[in-house]
Amino acid sequence: MFGKDFLSVCGNRALIDEIKAEIRRGSTAHAYIIEGARGIGKHSFAEAFAAALICEGDGAALPCGECSACRKLESGSHPDVRLIGTDGKASLGVDVIRSVRLDTHIIPSEAEKKIYIIEAADSMTEQAQNALLLSLEEPPKYVTYLLLCRDSSLLLDTIRSRAPSIRLSPAGKDELRTFILNNAPARERYRRLSDGEKAELEVCAGGNAGLALSLLEGTALRDRIGEKKLALELLTSLLSSDGDAYITFSTQKKPSREAVSLILDDMISALRDMLIFKRLKRADTLFFTDSESAIAAGATYSARRLATAVDTLTDTKGRVSANAQLTSALLEMAVKLNSGAI
Repeated sequence: MFGKDFLSVCGNRALIDEIKAEIRRGSTAHAYIIEGARGIGKHSFAEAFAAALICEGDGAALPCGECSACRKLESGSHPDVRLIGTDGKASLGVDVIRSVRLDTHIIPSEAEKKIYIIEAADSMTEQAQNALLLSLEEPPKYVTYLLLCRDSSLLLDTIRSRAPSIRLSPAGKDELRTFILNNAPARERYRRLSDGEKAELEVCAGGNAGLALSLLEGTALRDRIGEKKLALELLTSLLSSDGDAYITFSTQKKPSREAVSLILDDMISALRDMLIFKRLKRADTLFFTDSESAIAAGATYSARRLATAVDTLTDTKGRVSANAQLTSALLEMAVKLNSGAI
């Protein structure tokens, strides 16, 4: 739930301050695209945004989290804020959007605004998007649409031209840590971690609050650390011209396409860290928990070898994502990394 003053949103404080200023000036648009990776906090941001738009408080906090409107939205019972989802379907169809359009002509019951939070907006069919466009062109003055999506490029240009884009960014490590410590269930699990596990959590989450919370569930973090260890072992073997690495990677356990993509992503991130610390003394890491580990892992390889290995693995990742024959793509990758072609 949204809580008070956007406190349920991790990071993005400058963006939040800008939105709050727009609300106080009364200059908000009639629609916004809220974009970001899965788990980044789009839903929390949209709920806080909606609460701020209908908040009845007059204090410094916006939303106040205490007025009748805020409490109703917190409990999911405010009649003027509607959540539109896919109901488990692969896409949002035109009938759903037509229903929303009809509902917009009913004036708000309690608030001055009527807000529609449309989840997975980038899954709308073209028909659904065109139906929504009719509302965006001439919306009732009291209506605000919040369109949540991972990839706004999947929306029609005509929709994107009528809705300012709000892109949520990953939080910094300090912001992520503060967010976790303000979440009672997560806080207790976090405090039980070793210092090394906390560092791994921060790197693995990559500033994504939803991912961080999921990694604190059960054995998820331990499993993720194991996946990273395997990826680094495979990468080291491949760079060292160890033919056994290909057997382990592609044939021994017959990994799924999804599992291969994750290992490739990990290896690319590890290479990026090794490469960047050839040139910089300070930088955020994507794979290793500290710069010393990245420097040590990349010490025996030239910057050119690491950079070309990144290109090879990135090309393989693209082929795997494009449904190329898995064994063939991995064999070609292993041959390139082993043969000295790079």
